[in-house]
Amino acid sequence: MRRNKTDISDAHELVKSHFKVDRHETYVQDDYFEQMRALGRYYEDIEKDIRHYANRVHSFLQLSFPLLEAIFSKNSKVFWTMIQLFPHPDYLRGQSQNDISLQIIQASSRNFSRQKAMDFALSLRAAAEDFYPAIQENDVRCRHLQEDAERVLELKQKKKEIVKQMVALSEKQRDYQVLLSFPGIGETTAVRLIAN
Repeated sequence: MRRNKTDISDAHELVKSHFKVDRHETYVQDDYFEQMRALGRYYEDIEKDIRHYANRVHSFLQLSFPLLEAIFSKNSKVFWTMIQLFPHPDYLRGQSQNDISLQIIQASSRNFSRQKAMDFALSLRAAAEDFYPAIQENDVRCRHLQEDAERVLELKQKKKEIVKQMVALSEKQRDYQVLLSFPGIGETTAVRLIAN
């Protein structure tokens, strides 16, 4: 090895030395942990993307229809679907309360009662009448809003798929079983702890 450090030469000499010196691996990481770590990083990348799109949706909604955020929970599938259907109050024009409630029921992953959906539809129509948007319904930002909301839903689904994959890899692992035995720790938390 040379006394003066030159990265290219050092790398070359290190590679050559592996052909001359018999080195034993001191630690070989189990493939399970390698895969879990990679999936954990993928999960975190998706979370960052979701935050990015959600922030942009919030900004656009302030211009078009901010009262949507007050009516529906931002963590629900219904909220993101309603943004796609009604990114602007004028999209509700000509829709009956019954039509809107049916769309809410279809958008819900949980089974909304008919009455609850009707209440939401009534709130939506009232919000549309009470708000004066800063942009028109044909503004390009409305389309952008719809696409970003759709992207958030896709990413949330991808997160669920990654957790399923991590659980499938972990089911026979002792560490996973031990973590699940703690009260308050479910599948998602357990696999994410292992992945870190």
